[in-house]
Amino acid sequence: MPNYQLRIAFAALARPTFDLPLAQQVTGQAFDQLQQAGFELLTADSLISDLDGVQAFLTRFGEPGAAGIDLLIIFQATFADSTLVTALVDGFNAYCAKPPVFLWAVPEPRTGGRLRLNSLCGINLAGHALSQRQQGYEYAYAQPGDPAVLAKIQALAAAGMLRRRLSQARMGVVGEHPAGMDS
Repeated sequence: MPNYQLRIAFAALARPTFDLPLAQQVTGQAFDQLQQAGFELLTADSLISDLDGVQAFLTRFGEPGAAGIDLLIIFQATFADSTLVTALVDGFNAYCAKPPVFLWAVPEPRTGGRLRLNSLCGINLAGHALSQRQQGYEYAYAQPGDPAVLAKIQALAAAGMLRRRLSQARMGVVGEHPAGMDS
C-alpha cells in the first residue's frame, strides 16, 4: 500500500457557558498532538457552538475532492448537547463515505466547584444519541497526547481510509465465463 497521509475531520465542540479559554487550550493541545502524529487535519476556524457552526464546517466537505475523510473526530472541548453531534454525523454521512466516528472528552481536575469543561457528560449524551440512531462510534476519555488515544485514532483512520478506498473500487471481467459457471 502506498504511503498515504490519513485525513481527519476534527470538530471541536463547546458551549459558551463553560470555560472557553480552557476549552481552546485543550483543543489546541489535541490538534497539535494529532498534527505531530502525522495526520492531515481539516478543522473549523473556531470552536463549534451552534448549528450554524456545524453547517459552516460541513460546507467545506461539499466541495469536489473534499470528501476523502478517513475519520471524524468530535472533540468535546466542553459539554455540548447531542444536536451538534448528530448534525455533524448526519452531514458527514451525506457528504462522505460514512467515515468512522470518534468521540473524545478530556478529564479535568476536581475542584469542588462547578466543572469548567464537563466534556465527559457531552460524550455520554452524544454516545447515547448515536446509539439511538444505530450509528457506530468509538470514544476516549483522556488528555491530549495520550499514546493509547493516538494509537486508537491511527487504527480507526486507517480502517476508514481502507473502507473509503474499497467503496470507490471497481471490478472488471475480461473474457466470459464458461457455460453453467455464472458466478
